[in-house]
Amino acid sequence: MTTTVKNVSLFFIVACLIAGTGLIQSWNTALFILNMGLISAIMALGVNLQWGFAGLFNVGIMGFVALGGLASVLISMPPTNDAWAAGGLHVLLGLVLGAATVTAAIFVQARIKAGRKKTLSTICILIGGFFLFRYVFDGGVNAVEAIDAGQYWIFGWAKLWWRKL
Repeated sequence: MTTTVKNVSLFFIVACLIAGTGLIQSWNTALFILNMGLISAIMALGVNLQWGFAGLFNVGIMGFVALGGLASVLISMPPTNDAWAAGGLHVLLGLVLGAATVTAAIFVQARIKAGRKKTLSTICILIGGFFLFRYVFDGGVNAVEAIDAGQYWIFGWAKLWWRKL
């Protein structure tokens, strides 16, 4: 079997599977699968071009894609005030504690001479900071996740739309 015949056969099998999904489940599901496959193929081509030609590992590209997605969500939707009141400050405090733990560990590594004291201090800071961070952060996350944000999404969007009229 030649490479061309194999590739055409595999594309035909995938097309039959997508058509079968449309016939058995729904055409919306089949279109969703096709859309995700096309998006994944385009992203794979981008990664292949980035790493294939240059041979460089560049996390910045996907980092900026993620920041763009986050920015579009943050700009397009109003904040859920109940979620912020329930645990938003705990989440932010947890993130600050995580950054402070890493900063303290770097400070100890830079200031204390090599030896047992340096190693034990760094381990104690990292383990203690991790558990403190998880205690504060997880409490805030649990409080935020207890809020049913789905109801606020529709009503928040309707309020914004109504204001524009």
